[in-house]
Order: sequence, then C-alpha cells, then structure tokens
Amino acid sequence: MSYYIFFASDTPIKEYDNLRVKKVDSSNISYLIMSSPMDEEYAMRIIKEDDISLARPYSKKKYVNFIEWKFNEKNAQIIIEFIKEHLEKSHSIELWNTWMGDVSEAKKLRVSVNELSIEHISSLWGKRFFEYNECLLIYKPYE
Repeated sequence: MSYYIFFASDTPIKEYDNLRVKKVDSSNISYLIMSSPMDEEYAMRIIKEDDISLARPYSKKKYVNFIEWKFNEKNAQIIIEFIKEHLEKSHSIELWNTWMGDVSEAKKLRVSVNELSIEHISSLWGKRFFEYNECLLIYKPYE
C-alpha cells in the first residue's frame, strides 16, 4: 500500500507551489528551471489531482489536491493560511491521511477554522508513521 495525503472540497482548491519552477521554451526545446534555490526543508506543493478515483474510496468531495511536503511548523502555518483562504469561498475542506487500497473506516475529527492550530496539522500530517486512515474536517462556522 502507498501513503496518500490530500485535500478534498466541494469547491475548487487552488494550487500552491513554492518550488518556483517555470517552463522555458528555447528553440525547439522546453525545459523547467527553478527561479530561486530550493530549500528541501520548506519545499511544498499542493497540486490538483488528475485522477480523483484515488481519493474516491475516502471522500465524496468533487475536488481533490494532493500535497507533497515535509512537516514543520512554518509549512503547517502556511497550510493553515491556505485553508483559511479556501474557506472564504467554501464551507468546509477535508484533510486526509490514507493508505491507498485500505478502505477501512477512517478516524474523523472536526474542527472549526477559528480553532485550527499547528497542533491539528501536526496530529494528522506531522507523524512519521500512522496506523489507520484519518480525516480532519475543517469547517467555517455559520455567523
């Protein structure tokens, strides 16, 4: 089984890429270059999932983005700001920790975006190992 972590929502999720990679076309050749040096400790990409069937056993949300990153507090704070921005146009977003192919019941936790903290992100995505599928549902409370 493979480790698969992703966001899921009923509204489109923007992409995030602090690797600053851009495509350059020269003559008949296209290649990618980095516009600034990469710090592997803080590199993070949140990318639209082309094959949402990978997430379908876990979430019924229409939009899915997977994340490539390394947990640290700086990146966790970026995730929190990313979620807050997303919830300006949506009511909720799911964060998933899964083993692809394991369709057993997931442990689910709900938290208001007003209460969301680095500790919530750490408890889901900051672990070196996890034993079961997990979901953190973050919602915007009605005002």
